[in-house]
Amino acid sequence: QIAFCAALVQFGPPLRSLLPVLGVYGVSCALSLATFSMVALDRGALPSELDCWATDLNPVAVETAAKGRYAIRRLLGVSEPRLARYFTLTQGQYEVTPQLREMVRFEGQNLAAPLWTQVQPQSLDLIFCRNVIIYFDQPTILGVMERFYDSLRPGGWLFLGYSESLFRLPTRFEMIEVGGVFVYRRPVRRVASMPTPPGKIEDGCGYLPKISAATSEAARVRCKPSR
Repeated sequence: QIAFCAALVQFGPPLRSLLPVLGVYGVSCALSLATFSMVALDRGALPSELDCWATDLNPVAVETAAKGRYAIRRLLGVSEPRLARYFTLTQGQYEVTPQLREMVRFEGQNLAAPLWTQVQPQSLDLIFCRNVIIYFDQPTILGVMERFYDSLRPGGWLFLGYSESLFRLPTRFEMIEVGGVFVYRRPVRRVASMPTPPGKIEDGCGYLPKISAATSEAARVRCKPSR
């Protein structure tokens, strides 16, 4: 959850400053804490400026996620101001506020399906896919990456889990090193149109793979965008 928050803080504002609506997609929403955390940290946006979509294959997970209710122990790392702003304590559980819940759409989605009827081409800016593709074989991963690519606007970003990487896979994404980790971007035609956010993603996020110097250099050579 911390990783999702850190990524949105770093990558969301530069994108939102250039776009009328920021499209965010959280894959495998599970209990939805990461998705609601993303929206909470970007709460400065008006509802009309943020389209946040979360999906899961399991209909029970989707239903649970949409309720936005969590055991107290699951929010031990959340600051008191954030708890007061985005949650209410009800019957021994924390529940997200209605205003926050209304900013996220929860739906069922099978990533392995060859067609995604719910997603328009080039309609998303950030995709968070954490600990999902590790369960897929390579042909399925490549198919999912093609659909991710087609769903992102030029300059849009893909974030994978700590144990997941597209290194040595033939995808159309640019692999970019940011603060010692890899993120993936749909290339832009004009470099100036979508700047890479400065700085680094905070240590301890726990989902972006750390890389060695040798791997980093190999990736830079392999993934250097063509002119």
